[in-house]
This record gives sequence, structure tokens and C-alpha cells, in this order.
Amino acid sequence: MIEATETFPRQHARTRRFTCGAPRDIRVADDGSRVVFLRSSSGDDPINALWWMDPVTGEERLIADPGALSPGDIADGEGPCKGADGVPAAELARRERVRESGGGIVAYDGLPDLSRLCFVLDGRVFLAEVPRHGDTGDDQGPVARVVELPSSGGAFDPRLSPDGTAVAYVSGASVRTTGPGGDRRVIGGSTPTVSWGSAEFVAAE
Repeated sequence: MIEATETFPRQHARTRRFTCGAPRDIRVADDGSRVVFLRSSSGDDPINALWWMDPVTGEERLIADPGALSPGDIADGEGPCKGADGVPAAELARRERVRESGGGIVAYDGLPDLSRLCFVLDGRVFLAEVPRHGDTGDDQGPVARVVELPSSGGAFDPRLSPDGTAVAYVSGASVRTTGPGGDRRVIGGSTPTVSWGSAEFVAAE
């Protein structure tokens, strides 16, 4: 029995408009030392990981793998601030607004030279140190270092400080910051009807 060829509409949906597996959100360091981008593992995998490329050798190395950082049941999708896959409800609304169909790591921020990056995954805040050509590492080359920073949960829209040591993010109706001094609220959260750091969904449209 000959299996019917998959129709174009099904391929289009399965591959997220043929974007799965292709590099996206590509950034080049201001000193040319690094290239950073997001990419999923294959043409039908919607879960994006964070990668860097050595512009001298062209070698690509993985910075952060969502499967390793947030395995299995950690994203339960429960609670007032969570939606599907443990992503904060406000972040789900933002993704819907910008037509973001991918999962995993969908955005990041970094220093101009991309030596440090920050991102959120399932409402948790992470900071990554990215090597450059010639840095020491394992037998296969330089290795990135990723650490989770303390947070209140439900984090989205992370922004890295100019010195690369702290990360500001939105959680619920407040703006918070996390880093060496711990996690603290900067503003918001005291008035239920007022939110900081993100526009109301209809207004953002």
C-alpha cells in the first residue's frame, strides 16, 4: 500500500510555516567575536534552543537546551499565572499578538559583545556566559556556562543590565530584578488594577 503524500496545508502547519529548524533572531557581536541565534533541532521540531557560532571556524555550539533546563513535568501549566507548557499567561498573550508559534527559548537579550545573555524558560530566569574563539573548554572546544537566577516565577521579557550581572523582568503586574543581590521587586504589584512592564492586550494590539 502506497502512503499518500502529505498535503501542503499539513506540512505548512507541522513545520510552523516552514520555519522549524531554520536559524532565527540572529545577532552578531559588536566586536565580531560571536554570532548568536535560536534554532530548533529539525524541520518539524518547534522547540527552539540557543546557539552560538565561532565566526573564525564556523563551528556551532549549543548554549542552552530547553530539554535539559526544563525537563518533562516541570512545566505543569497550572496556577493563575501559567498557561500551556508552564509559560506565564502574559507571555502567551504576547506570543499570540506577535504570531509566535515556536516554543522553548523564543527571545533573549545580551551585552553588545554577546559575552553574556539572558532568557526565560517556563517563567524562570537564566543567565549565560558565551565563550569566544580561543577560550578553553572541553575536548570539542569552548563551552558556554548557564545558571538559573532566583526569581518570583512567571517571568517574561528579560533585559540584561549594562554590566551583565543583573536581569530585569516582568512578573505578573510588577517589574523585578534579579542578580548577585537576589531577587527583588522594583515597582508594581501594590494595586491590582495597575500593571507595569507590559501593555494590556487590547492596547498592545
